[in-house]
Amino acid sequence: MIPGVLDTVYCYLFPETWKIMKVVEESIPLWMYRLTGGSREVKQALSNVFEDYPLNTTDKYKEWVTGGTVDLDNHLGVMERITTKYSEIIHPLNDFEWVYPGAGSSPLIFHLLAYLKEKGYDTIATIAGEYAGYGAYANHLGMKVIIHNSFLDAVEEGNENTVWFVSNPSALNGNFVHPTFITSLCNKGVKVVLDLSYAGSTHPYTYDVSNENILAVILSQSKPYGVFRFRMGGFLYSREEIPSLFGNKWFKDPLRMLQSLKLVEDLGFHFLYRKYKYVQEESIAKINNEYELPISPSDALLIGYIEPSDIRSIDVKHRSMIEPYLRGRKHYRFCLTPHFEWRVDD
Repeated sequence: MIPGVLDTVYCYLFPETWKIMKVVEESIPLWMYRLTGGSREVKQALSNVFEDYPLNTTDKYKEWVTGGTVDLDNHLGVMERITTKYSEIIHPLNDFEWVYPGAGSSPLIFHLLAYLKEKGYDTIATIAGEYAGYGAYANHLGMKVIIHNSFLDAVEEGNENTVWFVSNPSALNGNFVHPTFITSLCNKGVKVVLDLSYAGSTHPYTYDVSNENILAVILSQSKPYGVFRFRMGGFLYSREEIPSLFGNKWFKDPLRMLQSLKLVEDLGFHFLYRKYKYVQEESIAKINNEYELPISPSDALLIGYIEPSDIRSIDVKHRSMIEPYLRGRKHYRFCLTPHFEWRVDD
């Protein structure tokens, strides 16, 4: 192993994220959680954080409270604003009728797989080295998992009875998947679930989700903002209703949803990448110089990778050092999060 380099991608909690999380939490009054909490009072408390009041109100308790009460069972106001922001980089996100918040993307993936199985899809497909959670969940649900060695093989063998799970940027190496791969799958009638968990942690890029064979889009704020440990910021956009997620209108954390909204509205999707790109580049340069390696910066900020064609240039000693970072059969991926923690002054 290379000191300070992980073979699993852990997020980096950015200082800017931490400050926003604290500001939002400190602004929320106890009465926001009361059934009879007046929206007028809560709006005043949140006015220092949000220019426009993000919560829905109800008149359910109007005989007790003048001006309406906070409706925490309705998250549509917050989700509409989150969707508006993500629509800046994902087009056309509004075409997906059903939107569900979750405690990160992982539980949403499980619900989606359970729904797909109930609909008659008994097989999913991925690329070797992809996010292991797809296959792990599918196996537990009794689904078959097909793993292809390359994107070329995947297009040639695409099956309309199989649902493809594709992360973009890819968990394989942190780089963007070429748009023609996804388009080719969709044009063959293959159903695709697009996992954009790394979206927002790269240079400006627009994701095309217009093809109707893209059944769902998964988003996560863990990688771009570093909120993994808070279990928040997961969103599932689906063309069809996922019945098992109906209860998420109640089973959610209103504080975390407001924090998610504040993160996207204040930080956007490329500010942190631009500010901390130097950490990725300088860390990789230092590692390459010390261990004579050809690691390149990935499109995703926290990751570096080695091109398969560059492996033969590495001597035997250092080749054994990078074996733990192998993804699939020929890709190497390196997580730089400890270097961010060492180099950034919080």
